[in-house]
Amino acid sequence: MSFSLIPSYTLQETLELLSYFLLGFLIVKTVIRRRQIVKIFYVLVIMGAFQAFYGMFELYNKNPRILFYKKIYYLDTVSGTFVNRNHFSGYLEMIIPLAIGLIIARINLFSLAGLKWREKLLRFSEKGFSTNLMIASSIIAMSMAIIFSKSRSGVFLLIFAFILFFELTVLYFGRMRHRQQGVKNFLKVSFLIITFVSLYIGIDATIERFSLDKLLHEGRLIYWSNAASIVKDFPLFGTGLGTFASVYPAFEEKGISAHLSHAHNDFLEYLSELGIVGMLLLFGGIFFIVMKSFLIWRVRRHPEAKGLALGGIIAIVVILIHSFTDFNLHIPANMVLFTVVLSLTAVTAFYKSGEKRRKNQDSKLSEVLQTWKEIEPSPLMYEKLKLRMKTPGPKTNKMRD
Repeated sequence: MSFSLIPSYTLQETLELLSYFLLGFLIVKTVIRRRQIVKIFYVLVIMGAFQAFYGMFELYNKNPRILFYKKIYYLDTVSGTFVNRNHFSGYLEMIIPLAIGLIIARINLFSLAGLKWREKLLRFSEKGFSTNLMIASSIIAMSMAIIFSKSRSGVFLLIFAFILFFELTVLYFGRMRHRQQGVKNFLKVSFLIITFVSLYIGIDATIERFSLDKLLHEGRLIYWSNAASIVKDFPLFGTGLGTFASVYPAFEEKGISAHLSHAHNDFLEYLSELGIVGMLLLFGGIFFIVMKSFLIWRVRRHPEAKGLALGGIIAIVVILIHSFTDFNLHIPANMVLFTVVLSLTAVTAFYKSGEKRRKNQDSKLSEVLQTWKEIEPSPLMYEKLKLRMKTPGPKTNKMRD
């Protein structure tokens, strides 16, 4: 029994998927310190800000380009260094929550409950006012870029991300009004700024793309129906990774030829290629990591780790929702970013400071020492192990290693 209709294509796609897995494994095993985690967050926010500002610049350029190449498609929209505006918006959808989570971590938002607004403003300025202002400006710029990408899913999920931040923050704070007020004010200010600038520049074309007539005349529903037919014929193991573009023409309706490379639905495309078994293994693992990270996030007490993990969780949820209407997880740049965010989220959610790690090591040494005492080892070996347990480790502050 063959697991692929075109083994060579499947081998190529499998190696690519394996590279993403190895990248995630490498991050989980090597990114173990707080400074490493925060630095990667900063780098990702800078990358997102560059995409936003560059895309807005090229939008008003008389001869728009994509870096070194002439821009041919989507000339009236922001797409950054991406050819497709939907993939551009998907990229920023993952970075905006990370940026918000970074600000939350920097100002220790989860420790501000009950403080007066003046005390909160003072805390904001004490934690590096210029840096916080730059991150906030990047969030606004990336939000504007998504709006002017005219991506319907992007605009919808941008709003959804802000709402999700509010709901999860309230879930942590509880339902006391004074604890919700700071979050409400933050969201109100963000929405007002984005709305004002959008109306000033003009977003008529973006709003027009939400019209029902345009939705009904697009081909996504037809693509999904044809892809579902592939799943019906190959339900268990699918047609094999990387075979969708080759198999799809055989399931197209007569008289309609779209030369489709992707199903515009990551879940449906992976289901047609991997079948139910492969789909459960791939996305089952992803959903397990997300749910486990969320459950750990709910009981975490340190505000910094809590803020960073919250940004990562929301970023993953948003891009997975977008995957129902597009193929962001088949774009290498977006898939690499998704892998990095997923791995960082798991690392941050389960993060332990240097002090706690050392305590765990001391506890294990104590257990070993007790075991050796019971089996009566040589006095010299016992003294060496005892001396090792008493040797102090490097000095570290909580969450500052």
